[in-house]
Amino acid sequence: MRNEERQQIVEAYKSAYALILGEAWSEALTTLEAFLSQYGSNSYTDDARFWICYAMERLNYPDTEVFEAYYAFIQEFEGSQWTDDAKANLFKVGQRLVEKNRKNREQYGPIVDELKQDYENEVMIHTLFVLRRIRDEQSLEAVLKLYHEMKDAEMRKKIVFELRFYDFPSVIDELQEIAIKDPDPKVREVAISTLGRFSSSAVIKPLTSILKSSENPDERRAAVIALIRVDSDEIVPILLDVARNDVHVKVRTEAVSTLSRLGTPAAQEALIELLEGK
Repeated sequence: MRNEERQQIVEAYKSAYALILGEAWSEALTTLEAFLSQYGSNSYTDDARFWICYAMERLNYPDTEVFEAYYAFIQEFEGSQWTDDAKANLFKVGQRLVEKNRKNREQYGPIVDELKQDYENEVMIHTLFVLRRIRDEQSLEAVLKLYHEMKDAEMRKKIVFELRFYDFPSVIDELQEIAIKDPDPKVREVAISTLGRFSSSAVIKPLTSILKSSENPDERRAAVIALIRVDSDEIVPILLDVARNDVHVKVRTEAVSTLSRLGTPAAQEALIELLEGK
């Protein structure tokens, strides 16, 4: 695009945006639609589309039309600077719709409920961040309570990862239980990896237990990787056993790599034993 064309686009958008600032909603809507029609896709496309939605709302277009406009914007411009504002406005319009009748509730309710859950999750994430700074037993109890009440697996993953900031012996026991009992394999993997964040020999036993009991090779591989953080020759015979006997090649390979990264004389001796087939 030539500089002259780029400048025309900038000036055209500024003129349209000035109408928004002046609350000339009808004229702004017409001008923004003409802007998109004339200049097509450009760096101001998402801005223009958002303000079209907003102008429709201020002009008291039917809630169904405004809802569809905001929803289409969110689907197309997920990474826009206006996405959060669009979601907030969509939620507000959606609430009005679902309160009107059952039909609206069935049509728009799931989207409104999802937005509500997103907001609640954002609040929870911020709360976890604040509690991380406190890191006392009371805040740990609150974090664990939240984990046990949380149905969303992605949120449980975030909660489990936060446990790395709590340096209490009980955390290792909690992580081991999560690594074994959580219904979602990805949450279990996060729990295993988080155990590895504790550079303590106390994690050797739970990680070894997972290596022996888990049927999921990804979980066993995560346990092998977690062991390296212990940085002790205590893990050498465990890794050697995995490298020899695990049924999955990627777990055995990871055990060999972990022995190599450990780099101690005992680890090197174990690697030689493997090479010689002892």
